[in-house]
Formats: sequence, structure tokens, C-alpha cells
Amino acid sequence: MGIDRSPKHVNEAMNELSEGAARATQDEVRKAMQIEDGMAFLKDDSFTADPSVALGQVFVTRRGSSKSSPFVFPVDVTVKPSTVLKAPLVRGEIVVDRQASAGLDVLSLANLDLSGKDVAELRIIDNYSSRVDTGPAWRTAIQEWEDFPEAQEILADPDVRKISVVVGVVQKYITVKRYTEFSGEAKVNAYGINVEGKLFTSTSAFRLEIIYGLSLVDLRRGGAGTKTAIESEDTADAVTLGAVDSWARSMKRPVAALARTRRVPG
Repeated sequence: MGIDRSPKHVNEAMNELSEGAARATQDEVRKAMQIEDGMAFLKDDSFTADPSVALGQVFVTRRGSSKSSPFVFPVDVTVKPSTVLKAPLVRGEIVVDRQASAGLDVLSLANLDLSGKDVAELRIIDNYSSRVDTGPAWRTAIQEWEDFPEAQEILADPDVRKISVVVGVVQKYITVKRYTEFSGEAKVNAYGINVEGKLFTSTSAFRLEIIYGLSLVDLRRGGAGTKTAIESEDTADAVTLGAVDSWARSMKRPVAALARTRRVPG
């Protein structure tokens, strides 16, 4: 008598031995990834040495376009020491399918490429994070930035819909392992997990994706030192993933262009 390798038999046996994992919803993915409003994600190797160089970078969005472009001068911000992550922090361990990953920019950067019968096991780790000190030093930095003639021009330009500045940066390590639903047509692969009562198997090892999250605030709507009002009905999208990614990839020497942040002791 041969071995019964049917998915039904295998799944029943597996459920007696292991507790199945649930597929994460988009809300659960957002929670595990710590996705906030006004945050954009990108991939760029030039930030690996010091992600804080992105702090203070300014983006401008003009009427008739949802894309943002970098402004020539960043804000000369101060890093708040208490916000600097002292050690890597595990944010979550989740299993996602194609439906949960669809429409989330951050997961598109992780190159999941899932079919209808695939899932991916993710571990999300914040490896680095820091934020701008938004106390008196922030207001002074904004005022100094506004004193640039070029800044005054865009503040007075009626075609400018939005001016955003990076006030936070996080470097996320995401480990990814892809699994396929067991069909019974071949031997079980090297690794397997129980997802909602079904066996998914994989022969691949975990791979690492490094993704950066930028927290942005709008200087034209309630920001310190705002000089120009914007119509309430004229809303602009947050800095788009494509725009930020395009900017990052075009930067040949990002440290020279952006490293105007300063740190204070404490």
C-alpha cells in the first residue's frame, strides 16, 4: 500500500502536529510595518552608511502633478538624540498572500512576486531610526531655510501645491521567504509551514531586503514659519514612492548633498 500524499491527508496530519498561521490583512501589514500617514518608502544603497542624511530634505509638489521633486537646499535640522534607535527592534513576523501585499508600496519594494497559490513569510526589523528635533531648533531651521531666495520664490509661487520636509527616517530590514501551496504532485520541499490548515512548502532560503521609510510633514499647512496659505480644497498627495525613489537613485553623492544635519549631545 502506497503512501497517501494527497493534500487532504497531508493537511489533516499536519494540523494534528502544528498550529496554523493566519494570513495578515493589509491593516495588519501596515501595523507590523509601522506605516504612518505622510510616510514614503524607497530602496537606495547610498543610505546604508548613515540613513540620517535624508533628514531635512525638502520636496516640492506643483499643481497638475502628484509627483514631487527635491528642492536644492535641505532644512538644516537637528537630530533628537532620544529618537535614535539604540539596537535593532523586531516589529513583526507575518505571513502575507498576494491580496494583502497588493497596493502596498512597501511590499512592492520587497519583490514578493506572489501568485494566487503563494505566500511569503516576513520578519520586519527596524535597524535604524531617528527623527528631527521639532523644538526651538526646528523653528530656527525653518526660518533659515525660508531666508534662501530660492525658498522665498517657491513659497510665493501660486503653482506650488505642497512643500514637504523629511522629519523622520527608518531603515527596515525585511527577511522574506516564499512558499507555495502543497499540491501532492511531488515530494515535500525542504521547508514547510501551516497556513490556515494548508501546507505550504519552499526550497528557498530567507533573503534580506533593506527599505527606508521617510516621514514627511507639509510646511505649507500648519508648519512652523509658514508664509503662504493653501486653499483647503486643493489637497496634494504625499510625496509619491516613484518620485522619492527616482530622486534617491539620481543622487550621485547623497552625503555631500544632504548631510547638513547636526547632532547635539544628550
